[in-house]
Amino acid sequence: MLKRKTPNLFIGLSEVPAPRVREHAVGRGCAVAAAAPHRSKPGLLCRLVGLIAVILAVALGAGIAAAQGEMDDLKRQLKALQERIDKLERSKGSAPAAAPEQTAKAKQQGDGGFESKDQSGNDPRDFTTKFMPYYRFTKLKNNLEVHEVTAFGFLAFTPRFGMTYELPIAKHVDYSDVDAFKSITAGGCPPGAGSGSLPSIGSIGSPPFDDLDCDGDSTGLGDTILRFFTRPRSLEFTFGAKMNKNLSIIPTFEFTVPTATEDILGGEALILSPGLTLVVDSPINEGPFSLGFFAFMNFYDVDVFKDGDRSYTSRWRGRWFWLQPLSKPTPEFTIFDTSGLYIMTELQPVYDFRQSHFSFWIGPEFGKILKPGRVFYFKPGFGVDQNSGKGDRQFTFETGWRWFF
Repeated sequence: MLKRKTPNLFIGLSEVPAPRVREHAVGRGCAVAAAAPHRSKPGLLCRLVGLIAVILAVALGAGIAAAQGEMDDLKRQLKALQERIDKLERSKGSAPAAAPEQTAKAKQQGDGGFESKDQSGNDPRDFTTKFMPYYRFTKLKNNLEVHEVTAFGFLAFTPRFGMTYELPIAKHVDYSDVDAFKSITAGGCPPGAGSGSLPSIGSIGSPPFDDLDCDGDSTGLGDTILRFFTRPRSLEFTFGAKMNKNLSIIPTFEFTVPTATEDILGGEALILSPGLTLVVDSPINEGPFSLGFFAFMNFYDVDVFKDGDRSYTSRWRGRWFWLQPLSKPTPEFTIFDTSGLYIMTELQPVYDFRQSHFSFWIGPEFGKILKPGRVFYFKPGFGVDQNSGKGDRQFTFETGWRWFF
């Protein structure tokens, strides 16, 4: 029985060369050429193709290696950046509570910027431009009285160099109750009264009588005081358990310029006062007392030019402060509440080498931060163990306002 042949439906496909065979056709040709060395042309073609393949492989490998190197470098850079971010985060976590304000100020002023944590404008380390006019009344032990309105301010030339200025734009001196003046004018004011002199005003000197008015008072401008401060980085130190406390030594130089319009309103002398200021944060780390600071300003006053009627000046003068915030200020403007209160006690020891005399004065300043950059204060002051013959201060009262720019 004849078997019927089944047609092969795939016969057409079986005759078509597989793609694998075609992809390696050149390879098979190279193999044949190798087996038959007398065929020169296919051998040359194979060498050329092989050379091109090697070049492409080397180039591709080099490109992959370079890309891998760049990827490794990028990974190392990202790792270093992450380590720096982690370090900054850790340092931020250990900073004091007022660090954000100080950081913001540093951005405004540069790397050397510093802002006091109490915001009262009294910290000598805070080199920001301020205008701080004040009125002061002074009564000496010899009954001389002084009223003065002073334009006072701070000019920040750089974050580490600045100057204060004090110009008494209206000064009134009443000497009508001074015993020496009353004795001279007991029978009426003599013409050109020019013999003798009043007791000293503080330690400045003894003003001549021929400059006084018979009504017993004089009004005009007073002497100008300029102080220059610098904060070298080499004289700044940190301390404390968290190393968040600051101690700064600030070289200071003061000039007293004789700008008074009448002799009794000033010292009639150009006085130079080199000084040194030490400012240190409170060592306490917790609570409101951690925000306080101490400042010790010390000057030596010496005259480089004076009127012939004036005595020479040789004097050591201290201004020592302790500032203590009492309550936290608010960002809004407030008056009749207890926010933003502070107290700053000032001590002024003075030793006059010419007179061999020591005097001491204390004045507590009570202030309120009405809003950031706006401060009101008043300050009574009292002399300790006053000497009327030396013109020591008996009582003072000062009130003023501070604007920060």
